[in-house]
Amino acid sequence: MASPQPEAVRDLARPICGAPLLVRQLEWLRKAGATRVTINRVAGEPLPAALRASELRNTGVEVVWIPSDRPLGVGELLARAEASPGVAIVLLHGRLGSIDLRRGWQLAVETGDSVVMACGELSAFARHATDPLRQPRLLQLEGWLLDVTSEHAAQQLSERVLSEECTGIEIRGSKIAPGVWRARGALAVEGSTLRPPCYLGRGSLVAEGALLGPGGILGEHAILEEGAEVVHGRVDDHVVIGQGVVVDHACALDGRMVRHGGRQIEIQDSLLMGRTGRGGLATRLAAAAALLVVAPAGALLNGRARVLARRLERVAQGSARWVGARDDADEDAAVIDVLALLVPPGAGDDEKRAARAIYARNKNAILDTKLVAAWLIGSARSSGGT
Repeated sequence: MASPQPEAVRDLARPICGAPLLVRQLEWLRKAGATRVTINRVAGEPLPAALRASELRNTGVEVVWIPSDRPLGVGELLARAEASPGVAIVLLHGRLGSIDLRRGWQLAVETGDSVVMACGELSAFARHATDPLRQPRLLQLEGWLLDVTSEHAAQQLSERVLSEECTGIEIRGSKIAPGVWRARGALAVEGSTLRPPCYLGRGSLVAEGALLGPGGILGEHAILEEGAEVVHGRVDDHVVIGQGVVVDHACALDGRMVRHGGRQIEIQDSLLMGRTGRGGLATRLAAAAALLVVAPAGALLNGRARVLARRLERVAQGSARWVGARDDADEDAAVIDVLALLVPPGAGDDEKRAARAIYARNKNAILDTKLVAAWLIGSARSSGGT
């Protein structure tokens, strides 16, 4: 499993739900009955930046790394891995599928073949390779197999999986409508549009007036602001797509867009395409401090104080203009546009532009939490009075 592609491309070649392709391959092999996988790590070809050791362990497969200066052949790799004579599955980097290889494995054992090689593109078959003088024998297996070595190929596969045309790959989320999948904590605000197939990653947000799909995929904690569109494209983890920005047949990353044809477009304005803030203890403390500063003592003693505190604690995920103030247990959960808190209802375009400029120069977690705290306390007073 080695790739001659640069890291920038390898990180993009990821199937649905953001898991590195290598993890998906190991999951597939584990379902096919493999318990030990040997991986040839070629010098100068780094692993995907998003790969975590915990993800490898969670696949349930024992991974053995064999370093080398050049890609190793099958026989040499097996020799270095000290694999016992018998059957092995050889899977090239970037190849993913859903084939029950156990049938090929069983037939190989019965016929005395020593290697089972999974290869092919749109069709799925196994090649039995033993004595090099013998003609390779092809075995048709049920299932599908694809090369996922580019963002375009990964996008096509993702759309087929989300449409349930290709089965066998786990979708990390629940289906809320035909072809529409949502992971834990994801939210599509009323007034947004979801067109299948599409996927909302964990903690992601689709704002009012935004469009996701067909073929739209949001990574973890990604945000689509008002008027933004993602069509046959993917938004990377923790990336915000600003108001009115369209991602079409492309992948949106922090400060750049990669077209499916390979062209990269640098985007310097973080309000158009930037990275969301990461929540942490400091932000939670700032939220608590803002609550104490803004809230009158009486408000902290009423029945909504606990709800307010929980909501402010959720201001751990912020972006250039958005702060999520949510409570999953509360049916009144809301997502607030911080910029809207700076201008009165019905403000004109000039006022909105001025507010955006002021906020862009002064944005920080404490400012966000104070604005949200003021809004929440005001909401509590209004609801208390009614």
